Amino acid sequence: MYNSELKTCEYCHSNIKLNSDVVICPRCQTPYHPDCWLENDGCAVYGCGYKTSSDDNLSDSLKPDELVEIEFLINERNYIEAINECKSRLKLDKNNVNLKRLYNKAVSHINVKTKLIEEGDNFFESGDYQNASVFYNRALRYCNEFDTSVIQSRLEIINHNIPLEIRRKRIGNALTAFIVIVMLFIGVASYYYFVMLEDEREFKKIESSENISDIMNTEIQISKYENFRQHAKDGKWRDKADEKINFMSAYLAKQLYLDDWRTAKKYLKKVNSSELQSAYREIDKRIYLEALKEFKERIKQANDYNKSGNYSESKYSIESAIEIVNHFPEDKFRGIRESLQSDVYLLKEKISQLVKYKNVIEEIREKKNDLGNIQSTKKEIYSPDETIVISGVVTGNLGRGLIAVKSTSGKQVALNTGSYNFSEGDYITLESIQEGKFKFINGGVEESIPMYIAVLPDQSMNYSALTDYERLAIQQRLAFLQSQKKYLDSLMNIKLKTH
Repeated sequence: MYNSELKTCEYCHSNIKLNSDVVICPRCQTPYHPDCWLENDGCAVYGCGYKTSSDDNLSDSLKPDELVEIEFLINERNYIEAINECKSRLKLDKNNVNLKRLYNKAVSHINVKTKLIEEGDNFFESGDYQNASVFYNRALRYCNEFDTSVIQSRLEIINHNIPLEIRRKRIGNALTAFIVIVMLFIGVASYYYFVMLEDEREFKKIESSENISDIMNTEIQISKYENFRQHAKDGKWRDKADEKINFMSAYLAKQLYLDDWRTAKKYLKKVNSSELQSAYREIDKRIYLEALKEFKERIKQANDYNKSGNYSESKYSIESAIEIVNHFPEDKFRGIRESLQSDVYLLKEKISQLVKYKNVIEEIREKKNDLGNIQSTKKEIYSPDETIVISGVVTGNLGRGLIAVKSTSGKQVALNTGSYNFSEGDYITLESIQEGKFKFINGGVEESIPMYIAVLPDQSMNYSALTDYERLAIQQRLAFLQSQKKYLDSLMNIKLKTH
């Protein structure tokens, strides 16, 4: 069943909430929480002893015989007298269930009354008269005439104070509403001033400190407007910041392009070309011409370094030229980018082959020295003259068995090899005998060079420290090195594509 009035559970001694489930002991009519009833396995009243194990039907109620006198005391709300009467009679009949039921009922009612009055007193003392009135009125159902008179006096005070309280609350509510309205107004006004007008105030603050008297101050001013633009919420002030940035960036680009066209180009990119068309085109043209001038200087340096064999510096100059070109769109340096990249690859190849090239030249020099040191001068009784070793490269055919040879010492000589044929470019090492001078006409002027006759193997003995096999091996290695040098010479002599 449901609880329709405030009751106290006899097992846990706490209130049973209104309109919640309640179990009534079928023997003594004592109320319980369902959980408490099950936990105790029945009634907790001393002397009742009803157990659920003996009767599971909780809805059945056992109606006790009425004891008129005690019932009358309870009905008259004289609970103390009813309790005392029950105690006195239980001494005579301690197993009387009806007496125990009435005793518990009186105790329950007096507990409820006491609880309601305490709650009402608490609200009364705190000035909450409306809630105090509710609890006092509930307590009247459990009060006798004396208690009723006390509570009625309290209710009269409450009825007198409630209008005052209502008035105070209304005034308080009105004052609260006024304060809320004022706070809302202040909040809205603050929001409008600090949020809605924030962009305007900040922009005007930057504008008031505007200084473009020199390049540094102008750069600082542009930076301020750019920072403002990043967080500005109002598009109107963002547009105004853009106008300032356009104007100042164009001004800076115009001032800087002669001394630092790269920085000028950086600021020109900030300019909206659609808004400042003529100024933009004019400054862009001037920047391009300055960059082109530097580009040509870099290309000239690269070619000069390439000719002198300083390939690393040449590569650096080409890369600097590429950096210049990358600042501009494709149409400004049409077709140049591919040539520059090709030159970079060429110079990288030259740099990678440079050590090998130097090693080849050094080994060629060593091999030539090996051949040139084969008893360069000998005392041989072949004729009254001395025999010497001629080592060098054949540079041409002079006719009549004569060939022109450039010796390892750098001198040009004529050598008579008789029936032995040599081709231009061959490297030879032959013992020879000096035989006067060979005269020839060069540009209308008669000139002469030393002439020698080769002493061939069947004409004299070989006093060389090397065997013929060793000499041949050196000559073959020398021929291979010269072919390598020829390839490397052709690589090192390649000109840059970009002039």
